[in-house]
Amino acid sequence: MSKAGYDIKREYLINDAGVQVNKFAQSVMASYYNIDDEAIQYKGKYVQEAAEDAYEKLGNASFPPEPHLDANGLPIVSDEIVATVVKQQMSIINEDLEFAGIHFKLDEYFSEKVMHLRGEADAAEEELKAKDLIYTGILPPPKGKEITDYKPVEMLLFKAKQFGDDEDRPIKKPDGDWTYFGSDVAYHVNKINRGYNKLINVWGADHGGAVKRLKAAVTALTDKKDVIEIHLVQMVRLFRGGEPLKMSKRAGVFVTMREVIEEVGIDAVRFILLSRKLDSQLDFDLEKAIEQNNDNPVFYVQYAYARMCSIFRQLEERGIEKLADYTKVDFSMLTLAEETALIKDLCTYPIVVEKAALAREPHRLAFYASELSAKFHSWYNAEKFIVDDNPKLTNARLALVSATQNVLKDVLSIMNITPPEKM
Repeated sequence: MSKAGYDIKREYLINDAGVQVNKFAQSVMASYYNIDDEAIQYKGKYVQEAAEDAYEKLGNASFPPEPHLDANGLPIVSDEIVATVVKQQMSIINEDLEFAGIHFKLDEYFSEKVMHLRGEADAAEEELKAKDLIYTGILPPPKGKEITDYKPVEMLLFKAKQFGDDEDRPIKKPDGDWTYFGSDVAYHVNKINRGYNKLINVWGADHGGAVKRLKAAVTALTDKKDVIEIHLVQMVRLFRGGEPLKMSKRAGVFVTMREVIEEVGIDAVRFILLSRKLDSQLDFDLEKAIEQNNDNPVFYVQYAYARMCSIFRQLEERGIEKLADYTKVDFSMLTLAEETALIKDLCTYPIVVEKAALAREPHRLAFYASELSAKFHSWYNAEKFIVDDNPKLTNARLALVSATQNVLKDVLSIMNITPPEKM
């Protein structure tokens, strides 16, 4: 979108307020005290490492020899422990993002907790109340199966049905804590108040149920129907040699993006992940990602660029001076079908970038890079570029190679993928 001329502000929302982050801190404490309970939500080596790190920072003041337990026998967490584990996990996340070539500046991280401390959620509630869009009510029992212990409880509800949702939605829990939905409404109001006129969210597909209600709330608060876009990203399934890697989030058995990058390289990871639509299931085979053949898309594209570089190295090795002024080239010499196809592809590049930006579909760039590379490989395998007895044809072909090289380098730079000079 930046390449297409949009003024973009990227932001990473840290969900550091509410029940879930407290449950993670509780899991860290449980790991430190070796408490194994079914109610402990997060398990695995990374939780153990978080416990060791938290103890190293806070010591016995927060981790006494005997743990403080609640009525259910689970560790009681302090605000200090929650803040420590959140800071630690965000440090790891930020390092992994940098490792993956995804760069967020310090002011591009937005804390949900700080937003609540500023009273912005309360302000959003008052605004909804002033517009008669919230009320105290009771939700019906969940659909789909009989709940024998269901107890009707009064909650603060948003009139989501008024905007096409299936039912009204709670913005606060019975204990007064904010729901995810309530916090999300406040966050988007914050962004609108900062002057943004298009809010683009990238969510995991498991949050698809919240799309309609958030759009409804933002529309109600802004009187704008199209101010918010939500794109759902499907999960990536990892394979090795055609066999799926078994993972369990609950058991803490999973593969991180950093581990995948360390195994197959950042360029392969970025290209393959960017080569699918967000809402398409992606099967990522670790072995295929490092194969050096035409079935590996990132190798195929990078090899095309390396071949272009090799052509100009041949010029230097043979002492032939590269033509500096391409306005003097006789392009009528380029009459082959491969050459015409390549020229047409180059001419469409600005349109591809624009359409990818408008549709929010970066996979179009990966497709374009693959198609451009395929046309170049076809031409490379069919013809000579340095024709000793025909300098006009040589100059025309070298000019087309140079143009193709510039465009391929540009599209790879948008995708943050290395254009290698040698392979």
